[in-house]
Amino acid sequence: MSRSKLDSSQFAPEIIPYLLVALCERAAALGIAPERLCAGLGFNVPALRAGVLVSRRQAWRMIRRALQLGGRDDLGIEVGLGQGLEKFGVLGQAFLAAPTVGDALRLGARHFPAGGALVDIELAPSTSGLALELRPRVRDPRIAMFLVEEIVASVMDLFRRELGEALALRVLELGYPAPAHASRYAGLFGCEARFGCARSRLEIAPDWLARPMPGHDPAAFAQLRAQLDQHARQETLDTVAAIERLLARPGGMALSIAQLARSLDLSARTLRRRLDEAGTSFRAISGRVRAQAARELLEDGGLTVAEAGQRLGFSDARAFRRAFKRWQGQAPGELRASR
Repeated sequence: MSRSKLDSSQFAPEIIPYLLVALCERAAALGIAPERLCAGLGFNVPALRAGVLVSRRQAWRMIRRALQLGGRDDLGIEVGLGQGLEKFGVLGQAFLAAPTVGDALRLGARHFPAGGALVDIELAPSTSGLALELRPRVRDPRIAMFLVEEIVASVMDLFRRELGEALALRVLELGYPAPAHASRYAGLFGCEARFGCARSRLEIAPDWLARPMPGHDPAAFAQLRAQLDQHARQETLDTVAAIERLLARPGGMALSIAQLARSLDLSARTLRRRLDEAGTSFRAISGRVRAQAARELLEDGGLTVAEAGQRLGFSDARAFRRAFKRWQGQAPGELRASR
């Protein structure tokens, strides 16, 4: 049986290592030398603390090693507890300066993946008006559980320290079976945990969303949010450019938006959101790329209209002519006549 090809995006250095720094600190407290976690991975502890970017594959291997050496499945909870917002840089500062709990949560969900992340966090419809869905970018169930537990524990702990009381959850759904340490959940998260769900999702009680953040600073919040939005705009433009490159490759025209999302290591929902933010759509980008390819085939490739249409995946020349006129404002024959 042939082995499946490795996804090249696993090796791209894009992960900001704040989680791995926290993992090193917790490992040391458990009697595990942090250097053992990094051995052979291409970086060391000082490099992580200096902010070196790592790949998803490096991060996964380090987490897996920590789980094996630590011998405890609740390591994600342990790492999540006690993390300071200073590790999150600008996002952490903006979080503290936000007007309300709801604003802080929306900001975190919007900008947490900036610079690469191991988990996609997305706002989702809910009866309370705000729910967060957590989608680990890993298939290993043990690592996926670690990542979800770390995020939920860190969110709860951050609000507990900033507000002086625990954030109230209405719903906590987990996309994995109940672990041996499931008894810890009620005390930490304050609601019944539902295991074995189709997704990992937490829903915040509605009366919490309007609660003021004690460190709210209107001027600082506006400035910090502008910095985060600028980074997000660049990320969105990079995503559009990446889609154009993928579609322009041989065979790329046949890719669906779901296939493109997988190639970019995004969920289809996240990809659609970024395109919405860029003021465009998959159909518009695909049409633009096809229009450019059609011009090149007709002008430089010497193909007939039927041949060019077939090359671009159209079932017949008539459908291609209609699409070409929609793209270019003129029929293929008019383009050639104008040469």
